[in-house]
Amino acid sequence: MTNTTTLDYRLIFALMNGKVSTALRKRLNADFKTAGIEINGDQWDVLMAISSRDLCTQQDLCDATSFSKSTMTRIINSLEEMHAVTRRKARVDFRNNYITLTITGMQIVDRAQAIAVHTLKECLRGISKTDILTSQQSLNIVLENLQRHEQQVALEQSEEQHRLSEAHRRAVRRMHAATSRKRLPRKPQKRD
Repeated sequence: MTNTTTLDYRLIFALMNGKVSTALRKRLNADFKTAGIEINGDQWDVLMAISSRDLCTQQDLCDATSFSKSTMTRIINSLEEMHAVTRRKARVDFRNNYITLTITGMQIVDRAQAIAVHTLKECLRGISKTDILTSQQSLNIVLENLQRHEQQVALEQSEEQHRLSEAHRRAVRRMHAATSRKRLPRKPQKRD
């Protein structure tokens, strides 16, 4: 019996460069539109992230969705215009905004969640629950590996920055010491 299980690197790279997620998001957007729900996949991701928390900041949402701050601001602005979320300043740290769902937002989440679950089930048709769980575990490991690498790179950059800062401080101290020695008044020399 021959082993028919081989790695399809094209599929792996397609997954990594977003072909699968792009196709799924496109399908989800179409299904939302057909159901009369006027949100897109990005807005759906943010609404889901908000609904899974009692209270969250914009940074919490960026962390949960991997959207940049500017993209998150744009999405939150559009959701605010739809009256799906409210944004209010934190009482302790006025730099932060708390984002919460409105009643309209909760209704959108309920309706959209039913559509999203149906769409996902259709997309996963023909895949066993075991295969789905294995894929989920494998993708979590890939994500953890990527995050570990990012943390390592960030740590190395931080250490390098610290090393450069220390070198700069030492250079400044040497420069100040040298200029201080030059400024010291000279003792008058005795004449014989």
